[in-house]
Amino acid sequence: MRADRSSRLLVATDGLLKYASRATISALARTGDVQTAVGALIQAVTLPSGNLHDDVAVVLGEHVA
Repeated sequence: MRADRSSRLLVATDGLLKYASRATISALARTGDVQTAVGALIQAVTLPSGNLHDDVAVVLGEHVA
């Protein structure tokens, strides 16, 4: 029996890409369902005050085969 395979495509602004490492982004983009992963990506660049360094926009799409 084959396990379900999926792939994800991330499109994000520099507000994410400048303030999180590629390794962190890659790991978080694969975490849980798409909604959970997007929340984790935004949380990764959120300051303790709740503010962001820069505007952040994230689109994460998933293809399930």
